[in-house]
Amino acid sequence: MEPPQIIGSPDPNFDEVERETGLQRESSLGPETPRSVDFNDLIQELGKEVAKMDVKDPELLRATLASSALSCFGQVLHKKFHGDMYPASFQTEDIDCFWSHSWHGLAWEKILLLMLLYNGRVSLVVGNLAAMLGMALFFAGLLPAYPRTFSIEGATYDFGPWGLTFGCIATLSALVLGRPGSKVFVDRICIHQSDEMKKSMGVLSIGGIIKHSKTMLVLWDPSYSTRLWTTFELAAFLKSHGESGLIVRPTFLATASVAVSLFGLLMNLCNVVVSIENATAALLTIAGLMLMILVIGGAGLRKYFRWVDQCSLQLADFSMAAAKAHCCTINHVDEFGVRTLCDREVIAECVCSWFGSVKEFEESVTLFFLAHVWLS
Repeated sequence: MEPPQIIGSPDPNFDEVERETGLQRESSLGPETPRSVDFNDLIQELGKEVAKMDVKDPELLRATLASSALSCFGQVLHKKFHGDMYPASFQTEDIDCFWSHSWHGLAWEKILLLMLLYNGRVSLVVGNLAAMLGMALFFAGLLPAYPRTFSIEGATYDFGPWGLTFGCIATLSALVLGRPGSKVFVDRICIHQSDEMKKSMGVLSIGGIIKHSKTMLVLWDPSYSTRLWTTFELAAFLKSHGESGLIVRPTFLATASVAVSLFGLLMNLCNVVVSIENATAALLTIAGLMLMILVIGGAGLRKYFRWVDQCSLQLADFSMAAAKAHCCTINHVDEFGVRTLCDREVIAECVCSWFGSVKEFEESVTLFFLAHVWLS
């Protein structure tokens, strides 16, 4: 069956607003005309079409390299990004990972988390190798040193912070400049932004694209469960793959991981700066630093558990009816005064087709995510 002709939003910024309007069609119904049987039939027809989870054209099944998505510090994940990244995508037969996220979360947290997930292990290996290289060059006498006196034994030894310096520089460089080769799906890159028909067909094919994705990475933040389209992506993946391959990572973990690393770095810098010859000054400095770590770390832990509690409360009351959709905020009338379809009703048709009822889906999501938010 040929899918109904649809149009996308003229807004060049592809965010959740555009994804939603991708399912909307320019209708002959004016704003004063009540919704007719034909309008309801169109919603059902469109819902059935999306529920098939087909890719409407092989050209629409596209991916991009994770390195491309994270280039320029992940600028494409910023909501206000206006560039054209479609040339960075390519046609493929399968996708390693579908990135599912809310455009209403903090972009820098998502970007930092993705860098840690895709470049973290490599950066640690590179950093350790660089640290060993720095120490080897120092012991070989190829790097400068300065004498330090150990107060207890009164012995003097040569000191140089080259292992720490080489390791930190290499780790940070690998984390930021790493080139992960995984094939990922990022909507703003893999769905055409200027060709309205390709954009609309791409949105209609989201279910099929998810079906061809081996895994889904959910970048979880408090806004995730409140958005209609992230709910749809989750439903599509659970329908096509079950829980297997679904990876949930709270974005706050990125901040926590970096904070722990920075505290470790501060401890090492303290050893570099403070003279061991003066044991009293060294102990006072370390004690002050530990106190700062405990205060800041405690505040971070409290923030994390408040974050988890907020997510848990949201999930306990998770409802598709409460999920926010742009079309509902504009009362289903576009900027030209034309009546548009309701994405919520179209997606509800899909969910009912996949899970039997919206309630069954809501219960599945609540049970699954309540466990993963605590265990991630």
